[in-house]
Amino acid sequence: MLGNVFSSSILNCALILTESLRRCKKDPDEIYFDPASSAQKTEGAKVYHYVKRGLWSGDFSPHPLVTIVKVVVEINTVPNGYISTMYFSSHFKKGLVREWKK
Repeated sequence: MLGNVFSSSILNCALILTESLRRCKKDPDEIYFDPASSAQKTEGAKVYHYVKRGLWSGDFSPHPLVTIVKVVVEINTVPNGYISTMYFSSHFKKGLVREWKK
């Protein structure tokens, strides 16, 4: 019985995180370009931080969700974005350049 409750809790958490990630990616509040991280990647790759506020309640409510998206241009293709990381942040990395704000 305890195993089923634990599995259900993990599944619910995964569903909540998946929905939060989807909202952050599709409807961000801000998008920042990360020139330092982009310079460390292969030529043409760019790193962006997508920021979404107001997704959480409780202890996490004041912290926005930040999703790091790496955009890579592969040979003979259009740029493709890959989600690298997502985290809650109380402050932003220094050196980010705001590209867009809602």
